[in-house]
This record gives sequence, C-alpha cells and structure tokens, in this order.
Amino acid sequence: MKKIVLSIAASFVSLFVSAQVTQSASDTIVLERMSQETRQYTLHAKEEVQTQYSITTSAGEELELDYPCRVYYVSYMEDTNISRYLIVKESNGNLLEVNTKNTAQPDNLANWRIIQEEPLDTFVLISQGNLSGNEGLPKQNLVIRTQMAWDSLINAMNTINNVTDSFADINIDFSKYQIIAVFDEIRPNEGWTIDVTDIMKYDDSIVVSYTNLRGGNCKSVVMQPFYIVKTPVFDKEIVFQYDSIEINIMDYSLSSGCNWDVNNLQHGLIYIINSQEELLSFIPCSGGNTPIVIDFDQYSLLFVYGGAPNGISNIVKNLQQLSLNEYHLNIAICLNDSGVAPRWTVALIVDKLDRGSNIELNVTFIY
Repeated sequence: MKKIVLSIAASFVSLFVSAQVTQSASDTIVLERMSQETRQYTLHAKEEVQTQYSITTSAGEELELDYPCRVYYVSYMEDTNISRYLIVKESNGNLLEVNTKNTAQPDNLANWRIIQEEPLDTFVLISQGNLSGNEGLPKQNLVIRTQMAWDSLINAMNTINNVTDSFADINIDFSKYQIIAVFDEIRPNEGWTIDVTDIMKYDDSIVVSYTNLRGGNCKSVVMQPFYIVKTPVFDKEIVFQYDSIEINIMDYSLSSGCNWDVNNLQHGLIYIINSQEELLSFIPCSGGNTPIVIDFDQYSLLFVYGGAPNGISNIVKNLQQLSLNEYHLNIAICLNDSGVAPRWTVALIVDKLDRGSNIELNVTFIY
C-alpha cells in the first residue's frame, strides 16, 4: 500500500489566518459543497478537531493528514461502492475532498454526528433599526421565551424614544413563538446596521448567523443597531455565529505625474488588480514617473470609481468578508455644498484576493 503524507507546513496567505474556522463555519463550508450533489447521501462529522488522521483512498493509497482539521464522511444511499471524506483545514477553511471505497468508512462512524441542514424559513422580522445609544443596553444576543422578559426588553428599548411603536408585532404568543434579538455595540457614527443573514436548523441546534452588512459613514451620530425576529419555539440549543470579518485596508495613493485611466472602465464596477503589469495598464504616468510598487505576492489592489452629485468632503470605506470568497465593500461619500460634481475614485490595498472573489459594492451619498 502506497502511503501519502499530506502536510501543510509552509506559510499560507489567507484572510482567515487570524481567526480559526469554527465548527459551525466548517459545517457551512461542507454543506455548501454538498449542495451540488444530486445523489442522496448521509453526512457525518467527527466532533473534535483532528491533528492527525489516516484515510485509505479508492485507489488503495493511505492518506495521512498532518495538520489541524475537521473531518467529515459522506456515504451515498444508492451507490454502495463509493464514499467520500471532506476535510476542512482549521486555520483557513480550505476544503480537501478524498474519494474512497465504501469499505473505508470509519470504524466508529456510529459515534459521529449526522448533519442535517434545513433553512428556517418561518421566522418573521419584528424590527430592524437603531437605538440612541443611551438606553443602557449592552452589545448582546438574546433568546426570549417569556412575556416577562419581552416586557422588560420593550421597556428598556423605549427608555429614550418609543422605538417599539414601529414593531411589526408586539403581542407574542410565547406558547408557540420565541424572540431572537441581536444588539450591536454603540457606534459613534451613522450608517451601521446589524443583520441576521440566516437561521439554519440542524439536528441538535439552531444556528443564527448575523453580521454588519453596512459600516459607518461620516455623520457623527451615536447609535446602536438592533435586529429582532420571531421564530417558532424549538427545543434546541440556539447558537449565534458572527459571519463576517472586517478586512484591513490601506488607501493607495498615486505618484506625481500619474493618474487613473478610466476611459475604458465601467463606473461602479470593482476591479481586482493582481500584478504590476495590470497596474501599469490602469495608471499611465508622464515625465518618467511610475506607479508606487505593490507586493502582489501578498496583496491585491481594489479599484472602483463613479460620479458624485455634489462636491466631496470625505470618503469612508469598509470591507467585510462574509465567506471564503464573498465580500461587501461599503463606501460612504460625504458631500458638501459645492456645485462641482467630481469623479470619485477608491483604490485599496488588501490581503491577496482570488480574481474570482465576489465583492458586492454598496455606495451611499451623505448630504
């Protein structure tokens, strides 16, 4: 039998490198992959992180994993000859697939957790908005299952303003429903949101995914975002999972004698620049000048431009990573009273991105 040792000891550049992949995030990665399957299958998960694991492949080779990972086993209901292992690297979420014979299933498979994913499409938005920040409510996630706790929250939220007057529903039957509420930290400027992006039902838990889809802008207004939903009562543990990472960004400045050539570019479209050759095609220079060099082995440059209806006093940028290749770039453009309607450009140096990354652009004009 041929033995292969799969060891990742070299340095690996990843936007997840600063935060290890959680069990819930790892499950999501695997479920997204398995959503492509047309055959019926059962998905098993080994509970704890493995630092070493051995698998016999369908070719009769023994594969030894020599890095911290989460291991999953897939058995197919109609095809008893094959099975599959899915391995998620703990440090960055990279997914490895290993096809095996069905006889290569784990000896203790009965002790593995079976994953069953079911979107919880019966939740109802009660309200999404902002408190003044003076109500005394901390950053928190709440599950409310009694009228007393609900009344207490309503009273606290109405300390400064009657916020709950705009709630879609305030009379909750707690014999049938429960409240899930997410409160963000107090923010020093306007524009922030807190958003429940998904609620998934698993065999042993309900996972509430939330994030800040929009970052702040240039208006100095103290606020505290919140998001409240109503769901049926479930006798399961409710797990809250923050699903995005704020990415470090650095503004890229032009050298003297250089400018952005946007004649053949589309406004409002984000361009991912990954080489010095590409950069030179975006930035023509005169007088023997050249663009500032970027280490494209480690970084990418994001470029986007557009037009403004008035003069611009400031531009606030925020980049959020929602999954391995999904991002939100929030741009708040603060306008002044000038009658000039200039072109705006944003160029940001970020950790290396794949050209196929999906970056959603949100542009807000602030008067």
